[in-house]
Amino acid sequence: MQLSRERWLELAADHGTPHVTLTMALEHEAITDEKNRLQWKNLIAEAERQLERFGMLEEARKRLLAPARGLLDRQVVGSSGARGVAMLLARDEHVVHWCDHPLRNAARVSDRYDLSPLLDHLLPELTCHVLALSDRGVKLLRCTEHEVDEVPLPSAPPSLDAVTLLEDPDQKRPRQAHKGSGRGGREDLFTQGFGEEDRRHDQLETWLRAVHEAIRQDLGALPVPLVLACTERAHGIWRGLFGTSSCAEGHVPGNPMILPEDELRDAALALVRDTLKPDAAPWIDRYFAARRAGKAAVALEDVLRAATDQRIDTLFVRSSTGKFGRLLDDGRILPQSEDEPGAIDLSAQAVALALLNGGRVLEVDELPDPEDGSTCNAILRW
Repeated sequence: MQLSRERWLELAADHGTPHVTLTMALEHEAITDEKNRLQWKNLIAEAERQLERFGMLEEARKRLLAPARGLLDRQVVGSSGARGVAMLLARDEHVVHWCDHPLRNAARVSDRYDLSPLLDHLLPELTCHVLALSDRGVKLLRCTEHEVDEVPLPSAPPSLDAVTLLEDPDQKRPRQAHKGSGRGGREDLFTQGFGEEDRRHDQLETWLRAVHEAIRQDLGALPVPLVLACTERAHGIWRGLFGTSSCAEGHVPGNPMILPEDELRDAALALVRDTLKPDAAPWIDRYFAARRAGKAAVALEDVLRAATDQRIDTLFVRSSTGKFGRLLDDGRILPQSEDEPGAIDLSAQAVALALLNGGRVLEVDELPDPEDGSTCNAILRW
């Protein structure tokens, strides 16, 4: 089953007795596939070790984890296309959540459920397109952080050979090649070049114009953001022809037809990740106005209390930081190292709660109000 946001919030508010959070990426849809079974067993074993460090007796550990072991004994298949599974276990309940995103493989025991492995499921997914250009072919890929799909371009020239220059050296305008034409033995334009410089440039330019026109014809417009996977020369010609806004400032080097698609995706997303982030500047001004009005939280423990009470409108979180510990019943934070019993990533917990509550999350290099080493600031709804 897939849990609603309201149900997640109910579960996140529960605390007290040991709570176990198990999350796993599914290699296949069925949890009973052998690779998944082995990984799930490993997660259960890790949870049992943590429960032992938490002070729970063996019989109580077995009883608490029995539903997780039971998942191995049944032919349980997630909803169509399930890519990840989360299981939450406490003394009086256990729930299973199937989702369409892979989840980080993790087992965590604390006095509340750990929501940090769910962030990939909760955060908006980054998307870009990669235009792979080789003189042997053209390929357009739609890339997310978890998937790569090829986008058909039926109008695109199948290769650079499909667009050649007239043989007359005084004729600068190119024409479409006849079927079967080619330049046997010519060197690869995207590696060592061939012939005269001006003819090479003209042929590249003609071919890129044909590819650009095919994308517009087949898709209606250039996808945004678009990352080119090609040589530096072809990237420069493209931007010169169609403008600097037509593709990302950087490009993916190498031969894109032999690079694995997941490598193309990762390299492309790295180039555009910062440009896809929402601009935090207008919200920083609003933060200081909210603080003057008493509607801001500065310290992480205040942010967490507000997140638990569903009061966060906008959350600022510092890039690449985490703060581990436990949130005590009185709202105070007990700082801990990551490997101590009961520790969870409290910054990630605040982010997850804010997202579940429909709040806005902005990743920033520096917090607007970095007091007391906090990793988060927030604008409150009330």
